[in-house]
Amino acid sequence: MRTSADAVAELGADPLQRSAERLFWASVAGAAGFALLAVLLTLMRTVPERAALLARLRTMGLRRRQGVALILAETLPQTLAAALGGALVAGAAVALLGPAMDLSTLVGASVPTGVRLTAGPVLTQALGLAALVAAAVLVEAATSGRRQITTELRAGDQR
Repeated sequence: MRTSADAVAELGADPLQRSAERLFWASVAGAAGFALLAVLLTLMRTVPERAALLARLRTMGLRRRQGVALILAETLPQTLAAALGGALVAGAAVALLGPAMDLSTLVGASVPTGVRLTAGPVLTQALGLAALVAAAVLVEAATSGRRQITTELRAGDQR
């Protein structure tokens, strides 16, 4: 008598299955790393202008929390649009390429041809990317907020 737990353990012990899973998670980690690098490079490019603007607004009475909220409000629409665009492209790729995919060689057994879209993982990764961008923006706002107003508002500064 075979139980379903034995069948699951047997399938999980397959080296091809473990390799495919490791390859998937490595690709997810690589994509997240590239996304974080792109966000950090974009933020670092605009740091001097943003710091000068925040320094000017602080001289007019803007509090630190309001400055962080302003930076988040500035970057949030672009972030959400990028995450939504990525999720839509992933959905379109599955819709276009899914019927032609044959996963039999990866699984090691005969499976029906085709891949269906599962919205949960796509939305989780899109929202994770948006949270990653928000965290990077908060870190950038915290580090730029520590600069002194006098250094940002020097007389004769040409930016």
